[in-house]
Amino acid sequence: MDLLAKSDEEIFAIAKPIWENLVKSSNLKDYGGFTRDFSTQMLFGANEVELGKQWANNKIIVNLKDILSLSALLKEVSM
Repeated sequence: MDLLAKSDEEIFAIAKPIWENLVKSSNLKDYGGFTRDFSTQMLFGANEVELGKQWANNKIIVNLKDILSLSALLKEVSM
């Protein structure tokens, strides 16, 4: 998928459900849900035991708010 060829609105439509799932799953400490959209390569860095430790020791990552806006999108543009 060529994200650079997509408009901000198209990227937002792709990112929004992924973001909502990450926030919900992190707040619930749900490893399966949290890693649902991860690639195989991302899963290697998302060890269930290590994520569990982070959830147990960090109140911020289990109290996330579901706020995502177009202004939060960053896109590199080549000139």
